[in-house]
Amino acid sequence: MSRPTDDELKQRFIEKLLVKGGMSGNISLRTELGWTDETYWKVHYILIEDGKIERGLGRGGSVSIINNISEVEQVNQFNTEFETELNLYQPVLNTIDSSLMLQLGYRRFYGEISAQLGRRETGGTWTRPDLIYYCLRSSRYLPQKAAHLITFEIKKSGRDNDANVTGVYEALAHLARANIAFLLIADCNQEFDSNKEKSRIISQCQSHGIGLIIASDPNSFDNWNILVEPRYKEIDVMIFESSISELTSNDMKTKIMDLIML
Repeated sequence: MSRPTDDELKQRFIEKLLVKGGMSGNISLRTELGWTDETYWKVHYILIEDGKIERGLGRGGSVSIINNISEVEQVNQFNTEFETELNLYQPVLNTIDSSLMLQLGYRRFYGEISAQLGRRETGGTWTRPDLIYYCLRSSRYLPQKAAHLITFEIKKSGRDNDANVTGVYEALAHLARANIAFLLIADCNQEFDSNKEKSRIISQCQSHGIGLIIASDPNSFDNWNILVEPRYKEIDVMIFESSISELTSNDMKTKIMDLIML
């Protein structure tokens, strides 16, 4: 088997860091990667030099992903993306409510457009999904209910090629704070089949357990194709609580309490 290239090692480093929420101690990250000290610090140095990560404090040191975009550029980039995708959020939310959640086996749930909550601090780069759902599932034979968080990252397929593998990594970052994460690509002009990154998007979703939906009509579930089924992931109770606290509106928090009391 050929040795991985530096680019492949850098990608694995960043992907693992995203799974851990964009920040990690060096010791735990190296252990989870299964690398030798030599390999880890070599890739670490390259990514520091590339401006992709930065050093932090802690036992053994820590590392976090850098957002290299200036504050003004961040606002402009957010506004541009918002204008591009804004018209998709509500139709997609409506179709998830009426059809997808039922197919996933949920009868009690509440979701909202979390991308519209302003520039609230959410814990780092790529930590805010476009849509977030709180779902309750009851068991026939167990008295307790199971609560799940499901996130959706939405991309628009088209000439600007907004639908690329970066969307998978954004959804992967969301999965650090949710049980299930989806990447939904609105393919209104049916251009996804000719997308040069199609195979990579699919393979990365499969590898990381991200659900992949291709929606040729955001308003009609009959025109949604679930190409990759998501994998359920357990998350710590404290992470679950902080996700609700930081990623949802006050109105959604009230709705969640109502669901719990039913």
